[in-house]
Amino acid sequence: MLGTLIASLDNPDIATRLVTLLDEPDLTARLEAAASTLGRAPAEVTASLVRNFVETASDDLWLQLICIMNRAEDPS
Repeated sequence: MLGTLIASLDNPDIATRLVTLLDEPDLTARLEAAASTLGRAPAEVTASLVRNFVETASDDLWLQLICIMNRAEDPS
């Protein structure tokens, strides 16, 4: 399920929906500011950030992510 979500982030509608579902106004504002600075769409920056995590995150960071997902009411 996580792999499918990550792979689908190339679709701007999905990346935008994901950020919206997080319901974190501060995160959304920081993402929009970064996208503006880079001259890219927020959805494109989101996909890029996630891909960077997938490619470079240590085992410890992945373990932290999985633990957070396990505690969530809806891990997806």
